[in-house]
Parts: sequence; structure tokens; C-alpha cells
Amino acid sequence: MRPINPGNAHDNIVLPTTITKSSLANFTRLTSIRISSSVLVIEDSSFSQCKLLRSISVDSDNMHFASINGILFTKNFDTLLCCPSQHPFLHYSIPTSVTSIGDSAFDGCSHLRSITIPTSVSSIGDSVFSNCNLLQSITIPTSVTTIGNSAFSGCSNLQSIIIPTSVTS
Repeated sequence: MRPINPGNAHDNIVLPTTITKSSLANFTRLTSIRISSSVLVIEDSSFSQCKLLRSISVDSDNMHFASINGILFTKNFDTLLCCPSQHPFLHYSIPTSVTSIGDSAFDGCSHLRSITIPTSVSSIGDSVFSNCNLLQSITIPTSVTTIGNSAFSGCSNLQSIIIPTSVTS
């Protein structure tokens, strides 16, 4: 693969072994990305600048990350890292293997209207659902003890949210 021109959404990207938010900050036209086996670390909010991203795939030889239907997880599927902002799901059920949802994981998901969070989840990151303009309602299960800052900021159509007493921060 060759280094890319940020203005071209169809070039192949040579990713560093650590992906940070600043690594992809200039790639605003990126529509899909493949995480190679050489990527070792993906920091929170790494894809939040990629407003046209529809899908993330992961090389099967990667020892740290995996994807299901274009959504990025840690390899053992215990942390949901990123649902691309242009992913076509209207309704999404988080897999029951997930115990935490990373910072900005659903940031700007423009199609998402509802989400089911399983009882396996205990923590929800900062800005996790921010700018999900079509999100209408959400129920937080009693297993959740932590919800990060600005988790629902910019959710202009959010009409109902149920936060259980188990949430302590």
C-alpha cells in the first residue's frame, strides 16, 4: 500500500501501528477502512473526524481488533470501539459479549434511531452517542454503573432516556 492523499476517498491507507484521533483527522472523505494485522493500538475517538465512514474491516490476522458488519471491536468483542457515522443501521443491538462502549463509539451516526444495550455492558464512554440526530429513545440497563461526559450531547430528537439508579458516575 502507499501513503494516501487525504482528499481521495478511494486510496489505500498505510496505517501506523497506533491509530490516534489525529492520525485520521485529515481524512474527512474516507468511506471505508481496512485495519491491517500490523495495527496494535486504536485510541478512543480515532474515527470521529471521518464523517463519511460507512464501514471498518479488520484483517483476520490482527491479534487486537475485529469487526462485525463494519463495526469495530476489540478482538474478544468485549469493547465496542466504533460504529462508523454513515453505517446504514437504523436499529442496532449491541452483542452480548460487549462489556464497555468506547468514547465516541457512535458519534455522529446519522441513521441510528434506536439501540439495544445488553445487560453485559457496565460502562458507556464519553460522547458515545453525541450528534446521533435521529436517536429517539434509549434504555440503559441496570448493569451500567458509568456513563461518560457528554454521552448524549447533540441528540436533538432524543425524547426518552431511562437511566437506572445503578449509574454512579
